[in-house]
Amino acid sequence: MSLLKTVNVKEAQGKVKEVYGEIEGAVGMVPNILQLLSVNPDILEAQWNKVKYISSMEEDSKKLISIMRYLMSVRNKCTYCSALISMMINRNYGITQEELESIQNDLSKAPLSNSNKELLKFTLKAVENPEEIEAEDVKKLEDLGVKQTQIFDTVQEAVHMYSMNMLSRIFKVERDF
Repeated sequence: MSLLKTVNVKEAQGKVKEVYGEIEGAVGMVPNILQLLSVNPDILEAQWNKVKYISSMEEDSKKLISIMRYLMSVRNKCTYCSALISMMINRNYGITQEELESIQNDLSKAPLSNSNKELLKFTLKAVENPEEIEAEDVKKLEDLGVKQTQIFDTVQEAVHMYSMNMLSRIFKVERDF
């Protein structure tokens, strides 16, 4: 499954078993990328809590973060993550792989509100060229009604997605779907 010894779902105990149970209940399986995090049960639990936080957001924000995760995974050459996220986007929002590829080439095609399209553009710019972010970029989003919490959450999740992409690639997480 990966280069590190992870806790198998059937052998899980304690905190890992509890978190795996929640993941299975919500997702129907425990993806290998989350099993990788079982190497450190506190990190696994923190990641799952982050997923639950994002799941509590309004639909357009969840869709934005899902699309952003997909785009980050493609840009970071994480085939495991991009395939998993693409599958989940299709299941949750009915967006096809062809539509995701179209969005990849033209962010304006993302099925999001105008403000979330702008937040998506800002987020990708922020993680790719952070030194180019200016106060007027933030002000433009605020003028569209985007709250600073939304800006922070989306950029923070993009940065986190980068680390998940790298962990998947470094530790050779195998596809399990």
